[in-house]
Amino acid sequence: KTLYFSSDMPGGFGNYDIYKSEIKEDGNLGDPINLGQKINTEEQEVFPHMCCDNTLYFSSCFWPVYFKICGTIKSFEETG
Repeated sequence: KTLYFSSDMPGGFGNYDIYKSEIKEDGNLGDPINLGQKINTEEQEVFPHMCCDNTLYFSSCFWPVYFKICGTIKSFEETG
């Protein structure tokens, strides 16, 4: 199992980035992994939701550039 979450922890690309962390069998979480610049921007990426077809939906205040408003939904297929 995997937990997807948004955080403003140090070392990210912007205000809030989306991370994933393995949920271990004992309930503890593995180290957070930033999903990288294909997803995260210098703005805010928040409200991640992994759908049943392995598509991650989230809200961004950056995509697309010409709107510059929060609430645009983007998605990608998680591989691996």
